[in-house]
Amino acid sequence: MHLALRDAGAECAVGMLSRPLHALGTDERMAHVGEVIRLLQLSAKHARLAARSARATERERDFLRFLRVILQYVESVYALILNQAQMESKEHGFLQKFLGETMMDELSLTALNYRRRADDMLEGLWHVLRLSSAPYRDLQQANFNALTDSERERYRRARQAFLERHTTTMPAATAVQTPEPMIRNAASPSDSGAAEFAI
Repeated sequence: MHLALRDAGAECAVGMLSRPLHALGTDERMAHVGEVIRLLQLSAKHARLAARSARATERERDFLRFLRVILQYVESVYALILNQAQMESKEHGFLQKFLGETMMDELSLTALNYRRRADDMLEGLWHVLRLSSAPYRDLQQANFNALTDSERERYRRARQAFLERHTTTMPAATAVQTPEPMIRNAASPSDSGAAEFAI
């Protein structure tokens, strides 16, 4: 079900973005952010398919646009981390070979600057994601309320299967805890045990 995969992918991506990356090495950061990109691409794909439905609302199409903006943002972060890796790599980085040994100090400083810019961008992104929490929950609840009983059950099963598969196949360095279901039932969208959108 497209809505379930849209929501589960977005929630897992946001859960991963909420994890501090400061302690991770450059390669681990690349793997982590690369997995976030994969999840956002999957979520956006299913958001696009869900938005084609005759029942789709303008808010659903706006959420698809939002996912695309977030995806572009995270891809920019990935590019910064990739550049950092090129600056740091002695074995595979072409920049050190091209610029020569005399530029090593400059390259190290530039790599550090790339890391700081990526961290700054992630911090700014997290602020936007926090702001999107309530609108996301409202959209998710509205979508859920519009489903029939059988569709709700399919939604729950598809979402849970995705979360179980995702958390068991991720590398340990990028693993995220399974978010609590956002929706317990149609009557209680803000159940106290629900996750914060994870967005």
